[in-house]
Amino acid sequence: MNGPLAAPSEFLPEIDVAAVGRQPRLTVAFRLILLIPHYIVLGALGITSGVVGVITWFAALFTAHTPDFARRYQTGYINRFARVSGYSMFLTSSYPPFAWQPTGCPVVAHIPPPTHLNRWTVFFRGILRIPAAVVVVVAGFGLGVVSVIVWIVVLVLGRTPGAVFQANAAVLRYTVRYNAYWLMLTPAYRNTSSVTGSSASPGRRRRGRCC
Repeated sequence: MNGPLAAPSEFLPEIDVAAVGRQPRLTVAFRLILLIPHYIVLGALGITSGVVGVITWFAALFTAHTPDFARRYQTGYINRFARVSGYSMFLTSSYPPFAWQPTGCPVVAHIPPPTHLNRWTVFFRGILRIPAAVVVVVAGFGLGVVSVIVWIVVLVLGRTPGAVFQANAAVLRYTVRYNAYWLMLTPAYRNTSSVTGSSASPGRRRRGRCC
């Protein structure tokens, strides 16, 4: 690869979350039920993502690049995952749209532009991802343990407390970075700030018109 090496942070996806504001208690009470259609769609899209991922692995192994069609699909899949997760984690009160590429959504995953991939790291990606996968599993388990308490707190207060917002945003951010790395959209999935680094923050954008 010609030219100076880019800093790892340049390859890290960013999560943009608009101001959450009030959480309607009725939608909080039935949030998991409201998300059932999205979980079904995500499951189907996840199967396709796995197939595309296998094709991408072989392509990147020989060309050192992710094919354009794979990049478009996986970017759309990760963004849908981020929108659904953001709603389930009380990062937004806006119901996620079903459109593939909606505009103005309160939760957006920004995937870095295409770049050269090291063939050796592509070949051993299944092994290299293990530390990040452990972090994702442990963080997800932790959120699951306290999810009922968080749900009750948001239901009673009618809003997401700042500490809860920051913790959930951090987990979502790291999960998106892990997925982007695993799906070969980026050569990096972490930086020195790890899960606690700040790239997701409330109020950076006004709520758009998609939700």
